[in-house]
Amino acid sequence: GVLAAPGLIALEHMTKRLKTDHENARILAEAFSKYDIFDINPDDIKTNIFFLKFKGEDETIAERFYQLLKENDILVYPLRKGELRFVTHYDITECDMSNFIKLLPQLVMEAVV
Repeated sequence: GVLAAPGLIALEHMTKRLKTDHENARILAEAFSKYDIFDINPDDIKTNIFFLKFKGEDETIAERFYQLLKENDILVYPLRKGELRFVTHYDITECDMSNFIKLLPQLVMEAVV
């Protein structure tokens, strides 16, 4: 019963939430696509998980961007050099999305300096 409960919640409630999570991932990808430092196509985003790649050979920009995200409590996974893994999920609210998109220009500017 204890182990089955999270599975039941996932099947009965979280599947309805997946559409929102997928849309949020696409919204983030669209926001990233407005900047030349990122190599991302929003049309390629089909789920709530996506990989953000950085253009060019300079890995210091990717590392600085990752550190800036971390300092702002935006947790992502550094997959490979110059690539970050983003996942949208039920803990990410509409307000979180809006705040991040507003913060993104500042983060990009600080990363490329």
